[in-house]
Amino acid sequence: IQFSVNAGNDFSRVAISNFIARLGETELNLDVSAHRIGDELQARINGLASNIEIESLAHFWPNSLGLETREWVTTNIRKGKVDRVSVKMVAQTPIQKMDSFRVHSLSGGIDFSNLEVEYFKGFPKVRDIEGTATFTKDRLDFDVVSGRLLNLEIDNGVVHLSQLDSDEEQISIDLVAQGPLATALSLANREPLGFVGGLGIDPATVGGEMEARLGFQFPLRADVKLSQVNVVGAANLDGVNIKPGPFGLELSDSNLELKVSNSVLKVSGQAEINGVPLVVDWHEIFASGEGFRSRYILNGELEALNFRQLGLPFVPPFGGRTELNLIITRFDDGRTEVLGSSDLNDVVLSFPKIGWVKPAGQSGTFRFGLTSFADGSMQVERFDLLAGDIDATGELSFEGGDHESWSAKFSKFKVGNTDIRGQVSL
Repeated sequence: IQFSVNAGNDFSRVAISNFIARLGETELNLDVSAHRIGDELQARINGLASNIEIESLAHFWPNSLGLETREWVTTNIRKGKVDRVSVKMVAQTPIQKMDSFRVHSLSGGIDFSNLEVEYFKGFPKVRDIEGTATFTKDRLDFDVVSGRLLNLEIDNGVVHLSQLDSDEEQISIDLVAQGPLATALSLANREPLGFVGGLGIDPATVGGEMEARLGFQFPLRADVKLSQVNVVGAANLDGVNIKPGPFGLELSDSNLELKVSNSVLKVSGQAEINGVPLVVDWHEIFASGEGFRSRYILNGELEALNFRQLGLPFVPPFGGRTELNLIITRFDDGRTEVLGSSDLNDVVLSFPKIGWVKPAGQSGTFRFGLTSFADGSMQVERFDLLAGDIDATGELSFEGGDHESWSAKFSKFKVGNTDIRGQVSL
């Protein structure tokens, strides 16, 4: 340790310059100027340190200097290295009690490498963090250049710790990460988040890659609850495979966009559901009192066989392809409602028992509303078929787990000059 001291005016002014301390690989440099104000001493300190191992950081950081920041950093960052730290501070202390100084202003910067940081209790640590940080009396801001969370790579991000001079300390995290989707979902399913458990998705069954921007804001408390965590995120999902997925359906070779917050998850894009190519718009509601839990809007061109693949009833029998629009809504009581409509212009419809055929190229529409109940039963509460000279409205009931047996009740059935009402069973 070496330094120079200049004192004047009966030690009412003191300047410590060229203070250099070398402790192993760590080097400290300080310049201090202080002057007496009554029974107190006010000091201006400029400091620079290099090569500090995180494990020994607490030894160089005075207990009374940025107490809240010091506690969070030394508790949650246990490994790594501070390559360089600079400090500018103005403080005042009673002369008779020099360790009771009050900080009037504080600022500085940090260069760090290979940090290991804990952010949620029980979550895997973020490792190999490289970047810089700045701090003041009441906040600490990290600019992350790179890092790693399990097998997710963090490309860049920022972490803000604010209100550190109060009892309402906050942290906000904004990260860009990429890697396996299964890893991201398993993290989103941990407490206090628990986002995935209610979606009918097991993260271990999910394949595909993601690139995401994720943001979290929550109080700096060990007992933080989900209601206190503000979450926002957006991600591109490539090559997604889920077997099985929601409703027992399988997703394969799907490219999707995801947005998530505390109250809702939204997924949209091109997907293959049970092998059927569809455009998907999925909303999952986390907040209560919204009237439904899940809603899927599906669009695509389907053949008759595709209805079976999607678990929809084989109604009506047709040939060719039709543009189908589906809205599938799931409720908390286990009930699922399906609203569907299709354009029958390119479809061949035939009912041999009544000798009726609609050729391709003749306009037509088909609409239906279906309810599936928790016990597996299913009912088409209304269907409307308008094609050629047929105009039919009715309802369908299914029996048996395979839904092969059904009965149709027609409130309207017009074919040409024939106008009847009645019931048909098969």
